[in-house]
Amino acid sequence: MLDEIIRTLQANARVDDWQLRRKHMVEHQLYLIGTQVESQRRAETDSINIDVFATSPADQAQGRGASTLQFTPGVSDDIADRIERALDNATLAITPRYELPGPAEYQKIELRDPELAERPWETMERWRTELYDAVRRENDVRLSAAEFFVGLETNSILNSRGVKGDYTATRAFIEIVLLAGNRQEENENYFSTTVRATSHLNLASIIKERATYARDMLKAQTPQSRTCPVIISGRAVASLFDPFVFRVDGQAIYRKFFQTAIGDHIFGDRPVSGDPLDLALDPTIPYGGASAPFDDEGLPLRRIQLIKQGRVESLMASKRYADYLGIPATGAATNTVVGTGSLTFEQLLRGPACHIVEFADFHADPMSGDFVSEIRLGYEIDARGNATPIKGGAVSGNVFSAFANCRMSQETTRLRRYYGPKAVRFEELAIGGA
Repeated sequence: MLDEIIRTLQANARVDDWQLRRKHMVEHQLYLIGTQVESQRRAETDSINIDVFATSPADQAQGRGASTLQFTPGVSDDIADRIERALDNATLAITPRYELPGPAEYQKIELRDPELAERPWETMERWRTELYDAVRRENDVRLSAAEFFVGLETNSILNSRGVKGDYTATRAFIEIVLLAGNRQEENENYFSTTVRATSHLNLASIIKERATYARDMLKAQTPQSRTCPVIISGRAVASLFDPFVFRVDGQAIYRKFFQTAIGDHIFGDRPVSGDPLDLALDPTIPYGGASAPFDDEGLPLRRIQLIKQGRVESLMASKRYADYLGIPATGAATNTVVGTGSLTFEQLLRGPACHIVEFADFHADPMSGDFVSEIRLGYEIDARGNATPIKGGAVSGNVFSAFANCRMSQETTRLRRYYGPKAVRFEELAIGGA
């Protein structure tokens, strides 16, 4: 089928350019209800996505349009007819022209973990045993449910300019639900993570931390409204840096959301008194959550330093927006790597302060940097270091203003596609509560 699609694309005079992406996935799944295996499954999927580019005879000077269609190998399709309809759609939405990447050398990156790829059932069975043992060691906590997905995916890309690339990667998704307390008063704690290598999953450590959070939620109180130092750790740390990446994104610059230029101070005119910000994108990290040799356009991916000591070092741009702006193409965003700070994690936690370990959902507006996020679990730390659990209420502030006066930990953490400080301390954020 793939050969037939390519022959059809090459034979059609209306096709100006094309690119083809194929993903083949074999996934093994294990579902647990309490301490019982609910089901085990093996799923295999294969999909081909094709972008076709066409020029409208009436608008040749304006550019060309694109349309995307998907094929499933093994499913009967009228390939030629579907491509014709996609070309008709492409000519209805003309955009400025940009060129597809040409052939290139791709880096070799460690993305295939032999244990996940070759022994998925054995790996999940070992995880199940480790999970049960870890939960048994915790008081007043039991396992409600868990799911393990272990997949091996092969990604391929071809285009009309001669690009040809492929890579294989493993990926495991783990979802765990714990219950703390007695039957009259219980608290549910949900956790999920994705890893590409077994060495990046420590179930005993995860259960110990999540069980503590689940028990503390039962006695947590609503915080008092005030402005105070706030330490943020856990998953929200990764999201804190998203507005900085967006501010140097070529698409946002082309659409005139910002006028960011190399050499600009990322904090604008704000005075900076905290740790300097260093931020890079690195697709070459072994088993990284967003590591890959090429992006969806077939552009080779390399590490790029976006921000150095608070100043813009490079701009990030896909091939499309790089052509529009006349700047080098770097490819899509990959793993965010942030430089460490000046203090230890223990030093960041000096009180009085609030330490937030979980938000209901943390999201900073990429345009303004503003955020208001509900506290799922945190701790009020007094001057002596005593910690009292809190929940409810919200933390609000502005990422750009807050980072101008912050301290980041020397210790690092790995969170899917984030690699950087374990925690960040902001000296003035608003707590909304009782």
